[in-house]
Amino acid sequence: MKVKYADRSHWNRVKERSFSVHHENSDSFQGAVAVLNIHKVRTRLVIPYEDRHICIADDGYVWVQHFPKGEYYTVTAMINDDGHVVQWYIDMINAYGETEDGIPWYEDLFLDVVALPNGDYYTLDQDELDAALRAGDITREQYDLGLRTHRKVTYLLESGQFDILREAKKWVKSDDN
Repeated sequence: MKVKYADRSHWNRVKERSFSVHHENSDSFQGAVAVLNIHKVRTRLVIPYEDRHICIADDGYVWVQHFPKGEYYTVTAMINDDGHVVQWYIDMINAYGETEDGIPWYEDLFLDVVALPNGDYYTLDQDELDAALRAGDITREQYDLGLRTHRKVTYLLESGQFDILREAKKWVKSDDN
C-alpha cells in the first residue's frame, strides 16, 4: 500500500509552491486541511475524461485537501487560477495521520472518485484495487473498506449530501489578502 503526503514534495512537475496545514473543528468540518498553492509548474497537467479534458495543475492553481476526522477518504479540490473548482479528487484510504513536521499523510487504497462541478463523477482504479488484493498488497478487510467507502462517497454525491465539496474555496486566498 502506498503512503502519500499532502505536501506532494516529491512532485517534480511543480517548480514553486507554498504549503500550509490547518486544523478545523467547526460545525461544518472536523479534521485537517492541507493547502498547496502551485505558483509555477514545469508543465500543465491535463487529464482526459471521456468527452473532455480538464487542466488540474497549472501556474496559480490551488489544491485544498480535506482529511475528515473518522472517515476513510480524503477530498482534494483542484481550483484554477480564476478561483473555480475544476474537480474534486476523492481517495479511498485505509488510514491517515501526520508526520512529526505536521504534514498529513494517508495510506491509499487505490480506488478513487473524481467529481466534476456539473455533477458528473467517475470511479477510477477499481482494477488497481483488485490487483492489490490479488498481489497481497492489501488485505481482504482493506479491500472491503475501500468498496464500502466508495459506496458511501457515491451515495453522498448522488444524493447531494457531500457537504465537504463546498468547504474548499474558503481556504483559497487571493494575492491581495
